[in-house]
Amino acid sequence: MENVLFIFCKGGVILSYKPSDFLFQAGNSEISNAMKSADNRDRLFHYTNFDALVSILKNKNLKFNRIDKVNDMSEKLYLNDPEIISKVFVCCFTNRISEYIPHWYMYSKDVYGIRIEIKKSPEVPLAECLFDESRPVEAYRNGEAVETYGILNKDHSKIIVNKDWSIDLKATDVIYGEKYKKENPIILNINNEKKVDLLPVGVIKDIAWDFEKETRIIAFPRTLNDDVLFSECDFLLVPVKWNKIESITITCGPWMTQSLKETVKEICASYLDGINFSVKNSKHDKAIQR
Repeated sequence: MENVLFIFCKGGVILSYKPSDFLFQAGNSEISNAMKSADNRDRLFHYTNFDALVSILKNKNLKFNRIDKVNDMSEKLYLNDPEIISKVFVCCFTNRISEYIPHWYMYSKDVYGIRIEIKKSPEVPLAECLFDESRPVEAYRNGEAVETYGILNKDHSKIIVNKDWSIDLKATDVIYGEKYKKENPIILNINNEKKVDLLPVGVIKDIAWDFEKETRIIAFPRTLNDDVLFSECDFLLVPVKWNKIESITITCGPWMTQSLKETVKEICASYLDGINFSVKNSKHDKAIQR
């Protein structure tokens, strides 16, 4: 994070943090191992619905929700600073390989339910193989696009979309437990100066969510410029590419009709031309009561 400045705005007052106020304290082995584990995974799964699948394939982007809008409301209590919360965005997957009935019920409980499986080489970091740095990130507020940004790549260069801001992406497995929150406070007081440790942000959740076996990608806005504001937004649409993905498997939900399954196959054939993909039935097809 050297030479990176974050500028936030609250109530019309600009609150600026010097580059030295933002730390990545890599000494925590659990968090460092969680990030390495995410990058080394060869398969990830995203439970969603038919409309979202069409949008992902047609527009080639993934939605990153602001962290205070995800289902674990205790995450924003852990971050404990509205200025940080409003600038952290996440896209959530599970690393649980077998279909999981609670995931179908929580995220895909209707005839439109879908599970997307992305298979990649474990030798290629997740963000590097999945995201398209040649296209801009779009930020939305109240359903309207408000700004565009470039993706910061591993060499800290980016396409010139926004002269002030760019989006930094990191992948991590989620770790669970109150003890990790206590060991990794976000807001630090060092020599009577307020510091912010970004390393644990978005990485730790309450133990009650352990069943999800979550891997997520976290997006942070970054800037090198003074006196600039990051546009308030609800979510980001981050562009993806499929050419470095080994395969995509679409599992139709347990309650999906046969006619809709045929439509899913047609949609995939239309938008995944040249990509190794398959569409299959859920192993719980017609076996779970809605």
